[in-house]
Amino acid sequence: MRQTILLFSLIFLQSCQSQETTKISLYFDMKGYIANQINLLNISKPKVSKTVTVGDKIETKVISGIDWAKELEFFVESDLNKPAFVGSYDIVENDSLKSYQLKSSGKNLVKYLIIKQKLDGKEEISAQISERNYLYESEKNLQAVFKDKKLKSYQIEGFQKVILGEKKPFKIAGEIL
Repeated sequence: MRQTILLFSLIFLQSCQSQETTKISLYFDMKGYIANQINLLNISKPKVSKTVTVGDKIETKVISGIDWAKELEFFVESDLNKPAFVGSYDIVENDSLKSYQLKSSGKNLVKYLIIKQKLDGKEEISAQISERNYLYESEKNLQAVFKDKKLKSYQIEGFQKVILGEKKPFKIAGEIL
């Protein structure tokens, strides 16, 4: 009996491991790209001029020691390589542009992801994450600028609104110094 339980346990663990390693790479690998940036930023520990706007309040500080995984989590969230997203986006690609636009029948949170390659070596990434239901509404517009494959600036702008509440706009902008 013990051997049977042990055998089933090993088979179960093996099946769990193989499912975790399954990765879809149909679209731009935003999760991997941002993970690489997080690693670079954690090593270099740059100072950042960060401006946070909530409603009418604006605060700007130069800071270091940022938790980059937390700071860039919305960019990771905009990754399209998820099994549920397969076939949900219209794709336009050429030498300087990769554009993924949610099809009109799609219900995914990520509405679009656009990657532009500039002639001066800059790369601009923008995305929109939007959620609406009968209790809650939110929208986040993301923008990031890279030079020589390194993050130079980022911005997250949007709003949150709870039923019967006011729309609360916010904006977070950071520039790597």
